[in-house]
Amino acid sequence: MNSENETISSRELAHIEHTFGDQQGKNNSLESNTPLIKGEIRIYDCAFGATLCVSDTTALRSEIRTGSLAPGLWIVRVIGGRGKALFDRQHSINLVEGDAAIMLVHKDTEFCKELEPGLRFACLLMHASSKNMRNKAVADAIKTATVKTSLSVIKHVSELKVDPRLFSPNENDGLRQLIAESCAASMLSFGLEKNEIAPLTSQVFDQSISERMRSVRNYLHENPYDEYSLSSLARFAKLSSSAFKNQFRKTYGEPPITYIRNLRLDMAKAQLVERTLTIAEAAYKCGYEHPANFATAFKKRFGVAPRDLI
Repeated sequence: MNSENETISSRELAHIEHTFGDQQGKNNSLESNTPLIKGEIRIYDCAFGATLCVSDTTALRSEIRTGSLAPGLWIVRVIGGRGKALFDRQHSINLVEGDAAIMLVHKDTEFCKELEPGLRFACLLMHASSKNMRNKAVADAIKTATVKTSLSVIKHVSELKVDPRLFSPNENDGLRQLIAESCAASMLSFGLEKNEIAPLTSQVFDQSISERMRSVRNYLHENPYDEYSLSSLARFAKLSSSAFKNQFRKTYGEPPITYIRNLRLDMAKAQLVERTLTIAEAAYKCGYEHPANFATAFKKRFGVAPRDLI
């Protein structure tokens, strides 16, 4: 949806918010057709699965916009002006030109924007969810990053360069679409890389250790056959590897890698009893290259050989 250098009412803005990244546009008061902002808003659906909003607007009157950020990775890069928002009902965000905010959203999270008369805010806003990614590796990376809801504000960002042609009215739509896709890809890479190097824990929500362990356990049960390492699981929990290993063992009685192996063996046993898998297939799904090694581990856990269940 495009809106070029014109006034936009609160009702129209709600519709734009709703179409972008499944963000539920709503307001504390009834939406109206009275002009609320003026400027330009463009939304680009990228071929690889992300969505980019290019916005340069000035508020015409005061209003608090309340909405909900859908699950996924959200990145805002401020190009000009300044903006104020409230994330998850309690965490203030104040951004000025050159700043960026990375929001990892695990489940729908409330987001409020404050509009002030005459206040300009120009930004790029990118949303990427695991379910919309065309590439499975990227989808898995987003899914891993958003196992918890967190926020990180980065001041004076130098890595994210912005092509001024995104804001130029003279560029043709085809070229601008390509520029938008390149920009969105760079923002996605930036967010995932920042989280990979140093998990975004400047403000982490759902902070209780028990909830972190439960989230990891639930993820393992939902994705039992994914490849895991101690370090990757520790990133899920936003803990160091040693702290995560000790806490997981304290919570569930065994180290995380042992837990995964036993979880797979339990599932293999059920599938062998139901005769939905052969022994060779069960061994492969459990991560064993040789059925004999699988049989040894199986008998050690259950006291019977896999062939005895068939």
